[in-house]
Amino acid sequence: MYDLFFMIDKNTLHQLASWSKLEIGKHEEGDYLRDMNRTVSFIHALNKISTEGSGDFDFVNHFKPILRDDRRKKFTNVDALKINAPEMEQNYFVVSTGIKKRKELG
Repeated sequence: MYDLFFMIDKNTLHQLASWSKLEIGKHEEGDYLRDMNRTVSFIHALNKISTEGSGDFDFVNHFKPILRDDRRKKFTNVDALKINAPEMEQNYFVVSTGIKKRKELG
């Protein structure tokens, strides 16, 4: 099916998952094995491509982006910011915590 020089089996899959701190259930093994072996096959095919004589890709260095001339100035209209802010305290935005402590998770 695939032109593989290295085939990832279930043991290798679970070793990689362990190193990556991932949990892979029995019902997910087939999907992971298929996708990982396709990736390995693709990389193997890329390694077969000869890039001799293709030259360097230096065209990116010739690109000069057009940038606007930004100037820093003091912003004094705090009321304009408060209109769209859901909650503020003493001219600071109040943001909910995105990371919960282990005790809070239960």
